[in-house]
Amino acid sequence: MRIPRVVLWIIILILLILLIFQIATNREGTEHQIIIEDKEIDQSVKHVAKIGNHDIHYDDWQQQLFDEYGKKVLTDMVNKEVVLQLAEEKNLEVPEKFMERELARMYMMHGVLSKEKEEQLREKWQEQIEYRFFLQELLIEDSAVEDSKLEEYFDTYKNQYQFSEMLQFSHITVATQEEANRVKELLDDGEKFGSLANQYSIDEDTNENDGYLGYYSDTTNFLPAIYFDIAEELDEGEYSDPYLLNGGYVIVKLHRILPAIEFTYEEAYREVRQDVILDEYPSDLNAKDLWNESDVEMIYEKE
Repeated sequence: MRIPRVVLWIIILILLILLIFQIATNREGTEHQIIIEDKEIDQSVKHVAKIGNHDIHYDDWQQQLFDEYGKKVLTDMVNKEVVLQLAEEKNLEVPEKFMERELARMYMMHGVLSKEKEEQLREKWQEQIEYRFFLQELLIEDSAVEDSKLEEYFDTYKNQYQFSEMLQFSHITVATQEEANRVKELLDDGEKFGSLANQYSIDEDTNENDGYLGYYSDTTNFLPAIYFDIAEELDEGEYSDPYLLNGGYVIVKLHRILPAIEFTYEEAYREVRQDVILDEYPSDLNAKDLWNESDVEMIYEKE
């Protein structure tokens, strides 16, 4: 499948203009800004840094970015486009259940997320998961493996395809009921849970981190079982009344519930097939192995 020449040159042009930064240009052409870390920077300013009387100019900075990262970034962009085009051509789709489990695993690697940040990350994660799944499917497309071997592998490593329910907690621990009631009143008045945890909590492991505990399943030995009993009475984002615990008092906040996701062999078949075949794959996964299925042209020499 041929990648249209115009698409490649559009990609190259974007890279040469700014590499990885988004360009924002006034429609009337009188103002030019670039967006860096969500900040608008006036491109008419010729330097991007100043050290005493020495300026680091925009053009010099941009050229160094091209020299050091240009080929890699362009190669990554071409890789992604090749994989997505081939996946579309072959009608590949990511199983919904697989996507939800992989997203849940991504959530566990992060702390408490604002709604805006979650939306940004979730879209990025979905693209990463989709790309990885398509890449692996395409690389093993012509490989053969006996179903009996796949079933045996699934039976042996079944747990790695499952996802247990995980609850995301923060807490505030105090010594007396009076302190607990005071903290609860402040929470009810709209004070932030994390700020109060940092100010009042006596748990040295979390009182400098907004009281954040992380994600846990109900089989954990690292949290008291009462936390999960308390969570049954809470919706996501809610905090509890004070509870007596180990001679002190605790207020628990439930941030998020990641539900359990279970796979049968049939549901996990494509993933199991990928795992078994790729265990014996002769090299690291590389989308460039698929370039011969597309007509790729680029300004750098192909390796």
